[in-house]
Amino acid sequence: MGNIMNGYFDYLLELVNMVDSNYTILLDILYRIDFRWSVHNDDNRISDAIELRYNYQVDYGVSESELKELLLVPCSVIEVICGLAIHMDEIMRDPDERHIDRWFVELLDNLGLMDFTDDGYKKGAWSLDDVKKIVDIFMDRTYDELGRGGLFPRNICSKNQKECELFEQMNGYLFEFYC
Repeated sequence: MGNIMNGYFDYLLELVNMVDSNYTILLDILYRIDFRWSVHNDDNRISDAIELRYNYQVDYGVSESELKELLLVPCSVIEVICGLAIHMDEIMRDPDERHIDRWFVELLDNLGLMDFTDDGYKKGAWSLDDVKKIVDIFMDRTYDELGRGGLFPRNICSKNQKECELFEQMNGYLFEFYC
């Protein structure tokens, strides 16, 4: 299973233009953390991951047996972030080009992960536990009511972001900051 998993990880990095970035250790960690959801409809983010896997099969000619192996693996945090970045790009689409990488980086930044570089890891500036704490805040929804500490922090909103599905949070975020 290792080859298909490694190839798919490389595909995700290509999708968000992070192949030669200084974030491969962080992204590998996010790839190894299973996504958990607790709010109704956030299971749709798993559907986004499955769609990414099918796209990988089509784009890279992956065999049916390899795809079946890949479909047995739980959805990862990086897949959820990639899927949301794709949705953001589709909603805010520049007719001339895609900007999935821009949205992906913005979501990492919203989580507070942009300081988690490979160089910083090698110097001991951060650890796996540091990433897990941040990801747990996001997945356990222990961020504040405005979403600070999650993917979509807001300045103003009438609903507690902890209770809103991620897609609703994303739409509110885009409306507040980009419309």
